[in-house]
Amino acid sequence: MTVTPTSPKTRVLIVEDEAIAAESIAGKLRKHGYTVLDILDSGNLAVEYAGSEHPDIILMDIMLKGEMDGISAAETIYQQWQIPVVYMTAFADLPTIERAKDTYPFGYVVKPFRASELIAVMEIAMQQHRKLAKLESLGAERSDLLSLLVQEFRNPLSTIMMASEMLELKGDQWSESDRSKRLQRIKTAVQTLSQLIEDVVIASRAEASNFRPEPADFNIVHFCGDFVQEFQTLWGGSLQIQYLPLLHCSPTVHLDCKWLSYILKCYLYRLAKVSSAKGTVGTILKFSLAVFPKYLELHLNAEGIIITELDQPAIKNQANMEKQSSSLELVIANRLITAQNGTINLEHHPQQGATIIIHLPLNLPPKLGKS
Repeated sequence: MTVTPTSPKTRVLIVEDEAIAAESIAGKLRKHGYTVLDILDSGNLAVEYAGSEHPDIILMDIMLKGEMDGISAAETIYQQWQIPVVYMTAFADLPTIERAKDTYPFGYVVKPFRASELIAVMEIAMQQHRKLAKLESLGAERSDLLSLLVQEFRNPLSTIMMASEMLELKGDQWSESDRSKRLQRIKTAVQTLSQLIEDVVIASRAEASNFRPEPADFNIVHFCGDFVQEFQTLWGGSLQIQYLPLLHCSPTVHLDCKWLSYILKCYLYRLAKVSSAKGTVGTILKFSLAVFPKYLELHLNAEGIIITELDQPAIKNQANMEKQSSSLELVIANRLITAQNGTINLEHHPQQGATIIIHLPLNLPPKLGKS
């Protein structure tokens, strides 16, 4: 079956430091109706060319010679100009795939490949890019949540696509262990997508005019204690959470426990993730709960940890915090807090690290609609 390009004038840039291979790819593309703008052999040249000529799509060899390899070049190009990149490589090792995945590629082909395989991946990449661009456009007009949603969805979608392609092309050459690793990666990405869909449902409700909590009476001390144990078990590793409840009245509160669970999950996960990324061994997170007659305070602290996404001097309230956030989950959590007339603040101290302070009133009527 012959695959034709979406547009006969689709403009392609090839970045490949092996001249013979590059010319062969260019010839195949021209034969199928593509316009090959140029062939470059370095990442630096590719970035410069992308900025001046803005090709429709770029075929990028991962293992380029010089200071900037293909992965770094692709990441820079997409961040600055949102041009879709399809990786080409003769290497299918896990570290290379993991590093390439982190740049949110639109496709991945393993050398040697047939022309039909390359063109199919390119067309899927172009189609995906157009859909994402349309979503981003809608997000600019309607809500910042849609833009965040696009960003959040790209990583698991790229993981599924790349792992599936690798299984199809190289699966028969791998050991059972390697195949299991790829399948597990796909399953994990599907679980992430499932959670994102739940977040989208919550986010859409957060913008509805009848958005309100469903409070009930429960023991806050037991609830938070059970939550901490479950979270620590699911996270695993060397993470420890010190739970410190302090009562100034009865532990029975009247709140929406589902909302509270989502808020706690969001911010404990953020602290644990940042701690893990820093490679901190045996990190201890402190979760302090103070219950008063008319309100409760939650203090989440990670010693020596700085939350860079929220670390801005101008951030004094949840409105600014939401504006600075690049996480869909944080935006939703902030709106859940605001809908309950609550507040959230972030403090950094040189020795104590980051402390997230959440204040929730217990007797005030909830706000309705958007935060």
